[in-house]
Amino acid sequence: GPSGTTWWPGGPAKVDSPVAADQVSADQGSAAADGSKGAAVSTPTYVLGNTASQHWSLGAAVGYSALWLVVQFGKLAFGKKRLTYPTPQPLSWIRRDEEADFTVGDESMLWSEFFYRGNEQILLNCSTITIDGQSFENVPVRCTSDWIHLDTQKWELNQLTEFHGTVTAVTLPREAMGLGDVKFIACIGAFLGWQAVAFTIMSASVFGSVIGLLTLLIGRREWSTRIPFGPYLALGALLWLFSGPELVHWYWQLTFPPIQ
Repeated sequence: GPSGTTWWPGGPAKVDSPVAADQVSADQGSAAADGSKGAAVSTPTYVLGNTASQHWSLGAAVGYSALWLVVQFGKLAFGKKRLTYPTPQPLSWIRRDEEADFTVGDESMLWSEFFYRGNEQILLNCSTITIDGQSFENVPVRCTSDWIHLDTQKWELNQLTEFHGTVTAVTLPREAMGLGDVKFIACIGAFLGWQAVAFTIMSASVFGSVIGLLTLLIGRREWSTRIPFGPYLALGALLWLFSGPELVHWYWQLTFPPIQ
């Protein structure tokens, strides 16, 4: 049949192209001619099925599910960063239009950067804290993107302009990888096939590890933390596109040499 199609024996002839139509007509004509001579002829018929959509769907599904699992396990393993201080450090949250500045000690961060998914929490062990004119001492505080909770009390952050105090420990949420990378690898799987997914993820991890080691060696570790995983995925996909199967074959032969 034509390239990129699958022929299935049995059933009525279903034709999607002129080439296939000519082939089916020729087969059926030949069978009719033989039958007129009294010969018993088994006439196969074919159904033309296009596997392009199946290939696309399988690649996208494998890519999305594989990296989605990585993201979820990464969130469980590395999704929290706890900071402890030997002495209480100043804490402040100050609204700035639609954003807010969150400062602990000498480090200031944007409030929205902690709430990528919307269900994250910031935990504070406060020596002192003042919220909406009320002061509290030695209390645990839990913050979500829109609320601040203290025991049974809570305040909506949209109604506050600031809160401040001192803290001895802070637990911050963090993302090891964003869902944009999950969608990206799904596209790679859709266009390059499910086989490219594993190769791309592994090679991207190798690229990231090499860059991370180089930045450590030159004393610039913060550079690697600012590079998202997407560019590494793109490099892995390009490597697969130009020489991926050959590299896999070479690695397989190197790891499992044929028995003489």
